[in-house]
Amino acid sequence: MTDCQLQNPPTDGITSVHFSPNNQSQFLIASSWDCSVRLYDVNQHTFRHTYKHTGPVLDCCFPDPSRSFSGGLDRMLKMYDFNTQQETLMGYHDNAIRCVHYSPERN
Repeated sequence: MTDCQLQNPPTDGITSVHFSPNNQSQFLIASSWDCSVRLYDVNQHTFRHTYKHTGPVLDCCFPDPSRSFSGGLDRMLKMYDFNTQQETLMGYHDNAIRCVHYSPERN
């Protein structure tokens, strides 16, 4: 395992980090208290994209290598497609969203 320093890191504390669900684990997403979710290409050591929430993001996950789900203190569950750069509001919760997981058997 080789260390690498990522470009354009979050400006506040990181709340969650996940590798993409493929054999190569090429992509990494990180959610943060700075209200962002950031996508990195770890093979190329490059920052690829960011999308924002209106409050700190507490968790994120990959359902597949091209999309992510995220939720946080703004009570919004968002899906983001990195290929099309389309953001979809999936729903709201009455309180903050602390955990986000994707189950392929249920979805």
